[in-house]
Amino acid sequence: MDDVTLENLSNLKIDDLILLVWIINSIALIVINNIQMKKDKTNKEKEIIKLTRYTVIGVSLIIYAYYVYRNYKRSKNKHVNPKTIFINNLAFLGSILFLISGLVAASVVYLNNQNGN
Repeated sequence: MDDVTLENLSNLKIDDLILLVWIINSIALIVINNIQMKKDKTNKEKEIIKLTRYTVIGVSLIIYAYYVYRNYKRSKNKHVNPKTIFINNLAFLGSILFLISGLVAASVVYLNNQNGN
């Protein structure tokens, strides 16, 4: 196998792990949404909701940062055809936009928690 294939296989293994983490994040959000629907929440439940939301956002930001890094490395590869270079640059731009949206979402969660929501 050549280096590109080995790198692609490595990326697929990392993508599988990220997908598993994403599924766990989604389940955690479903659980805390069900807790949040209760009218009478204890202080412990409120803290669990807050901590879980911060954790999910933090993990998401780490995932988004990984994709920015990976797509940045790909976009610097100039030993491919022009179409692939264009696609790699679009993927890099898209990953940056996801990271920015994650930072905005983190700000919203933080500001909502500061207001007691």
